[in-house]
Amino acid sequence: MLSQVAKSARDLASALCRLQTFANRLPDPSATLRRAHLAWLDAFVSQAVAGRISTEVTEDGKQMVIDFFGKMDFLKRLAEIEVATKAAMKHVDPALLKRNAVNLTRRFQPSSFGAA
Repeated sequence: MLSQVAKSARDLASALCRLQTFANRLPDPSATLRRAHLAWLDAFVSQAVAGRISTEVTEDGKQMVIDFFGKMDFLKRLAEIEVATKAAMKHVDPALLKRNAVNLTRRFQPSSFGAA
């Protein structure tokens, strides 16, 4: 479970960074609207990542900067989650996670469900 959390955090951060990178590439003459479309998608997602979901992309420069730094804060938290879960995996004690078969058997006997 912890490794899945670490991988998910890493994958999400990687995908957000790839989208940002593609959105800021030089224009491609063979696909003139590609970069603009990717920039719009990046701005749309960045707003949501920054905690400001909307059906429109803001054109306000100040708000775009706020959204960008909100996304950077989120990426930092994802990195922290990945590091923390990897550290936590080193402290997992399998013995503490095992269920006692005797206790499970007693717990699910008919008398434990209110039957006489």
